[in-house]
Amino acid sequence: MISWVAPAVLGAGVLVALPFAIHWLTRQRTVARFFPPLAFLARVDGGRSRWNRLRERGILLLRALAIGCLIAAAAGAIWRGQLGGAQRPMVVVLDASASMRQEVAGATAWERARATAGELLRSAGGRSVAAVVAQDVPLRSGVEVTPSAGPALALLSETEPCWGDGDPAAAIGAAAALLPQGGDIILVTDLARGCLSGVDPESLPTGVTLSLVDCGPGPGTTPDNLAVVALSAEPGVAIVGRPLTLTARVANCGAKERTVPLRLQAGADARTIDVVVPAGGSATAQIELTPTSAGWFDVTAAIPGHDALAGDDQRVGSVAVRPELIAVVAGDVARDDPRGALRPLIAALTAAGFTVRPSDGAGLAQALDGAALCATAGLREPVSAAAALGPYLQAGGAWLHIIASDGDAACLPKGIEPPMAVTSRLDLGEQGRGSIDLGHVRFDHPLLSVFSGREALLRSIKGFRIRLTPQRPAADAAVLLAWADGTLAAAERPVGAGRWLMLNIGTAAADSSLASAEAWPLMCARLPAALLPERSGELARDCGAGIPTTALSGSDGRRVSAVANVARPPSPGRWRDAEGRPLGAAVPARESDLRPLDPQVLGLTANRAGTAMSLVADQPLWPWLLAIAALLLGCEMLLAGGVRR
Repeated sequence: MISWVAPAVLGAGVLVALPFAIHWLTRQRTVARFFPPLAFLARVDGGRSRWNRLRERGILLLRALAIGCLIAAAAGAIWRGQLGGAQRPMVVVLDASASMRQEVAGATAWERARATAGELLRSAGGRSVAAVVAQDVPLRSGVEVTPSAGPALALLSETEPCWGDGDPAAAIGAAAALLPQGGDIILVTDLARGCLSGVDPESLPTGVTLSLVDCGPGPGTTPDNLAVVALSAEPGVAIVGRPLTLTARVANCGAKERTVPLRLQAGADARTIDVVVPAGGSATAQIELTPTSAGWFDVTAAIPGHDALAGDDQRVGSVAVRPELIAVVAGDVARDDPRGALRPLIAALTAAGFTVRPSDGAGLAQALDGAALCATAGLREPVSAAAALGPYLQAGGAWLHIIASDGDAACLPKGIEPPMAVTSRLDLGEQGRGSIDLGHVRFDHPLLSVFSGREALLRSIKGFRIRLTPQRPAADAAVLLAWADGTLAAAERPVGAGRWLMLNIGTAAADSSLASAEAWPLMCARLPAALLPERSGELARDCGAGIPTTALSGSDGRRVSAVANVARPPSPGRWRDAEGRPLGAAVPARESDLRPLDPQVLGLTANRAGTAMSLVADQPLWPWLLAIAALLLGCEMLLAGGVRR
């Protein structure tokens, strides 16, 4: 797109007609006279005269074009970048995720991207600019765009790529917030698979456009990269003397099948297993061991390096081995008989190999030490119980929350959304209804799968007094049971590393027939399968992921402070939280997939780094216009000399 520095000069364009006017005013006026002897000469010179007239017209045209080029040069003709609009603000978003550490043509993608982002900012002309670095928490050069690129360039020079996924959605959101009146966002990235994770270009605010600059290996190129992308343990709760299976998964984003020696080490036990990994796929290797002592032991899975991204060739984690399976059953209503109506639950947990530890609400914090599962009902001291259950859930505990009393309804850990909100109690007998049946059952859930084909057992459960649930369940909650009128009867949701199952069915005879129904012992037997994980899905946390703790300390002495009681491990390796519990941190699995993303899937196009300046750079055209004018005048002189001859 062409724009003008001094558009008023274009008014001199009327001078283009000057050569034609001079020619018309100075043309020779002749009078035709008949002279017969000259007829033979006219026939000889007729063809030459026609060529002379064409040359004269060509000379006039060349002079007019030369004048036009001179006027355009004087008006300051400028070719604007593809984005155009010198008044549109611009935000450059620099991808600083782990994949930017990959090697590309002798340099890292980060080095190429940072240099390209700097050139874009310096070439922005009269635009107001800002920069956002897409790290685990986005970094901004300021709270608004500014005419000077200095703050943005300073931010780029001070930052390095992180080991996390860079949270591209949050970075694009932060950039859009800097453009309340519209503008251009340019994302400089390696275009790896995770670079636009969570980004929806169609959801950008009105007037905001998104452009991509590819600093990666380029379309059609598949980097050679192998990575350990997962490390898990089965069962999810390790017990002394019980077999434990450790599984590592290796991914291959290259174009050829690879056989790689995978070294798996658990404590002092180390083994090397050859793993065949197909191109673009993954494969697993396992070892089985039996822990002989309680406590934490480290697990490491590693493959030889020397590929595009070295940081993902090793994954470390920690497994907690319990001396025994402990379940806490807490209640205050029947202190003389703490088991009371929960006797079937205690019997089922004991049969499943749990050591059941009775408690009350006041002593719950101490009772939960080392417990894998907790069940509460009939609480009278909900405040102290809730204070203990919050950290317990975050650390991976499982809680069966039976709403049997007002204290149970009030037992809500601070800052944690319950699976469902229960309010006042409704006595169906007072309404003349007597009881209510279950109306919805989720048979695919582990707690209820045993009733598939045995629905009559659930139909025997009657509710006499239930808690109302006027609000919808939490967004990530699963509704397992509901009464016939739609009131929720059971729902569960994940909390931190643990699970919270809320049962809106009192176990007292005045509340429901659950305790006396045949279905209750079957539910109790399924409770460990429903709440305790079959496997520990990932022994290592993602770098940059939030961990609820006040601080993290690394094995090399580094310390990471928490923001709002959430700390983020900045690099792969072994860390400890504020309570001394070990944890492993690793490169997120999606960052290991370096295969280029096709931006057309999202309706976008990408410029390569070498042509990125065409997006914003303004090219002055006056030197070219002057050169063209000189060339035109040179051609005019040649034609004019021919005419004189």
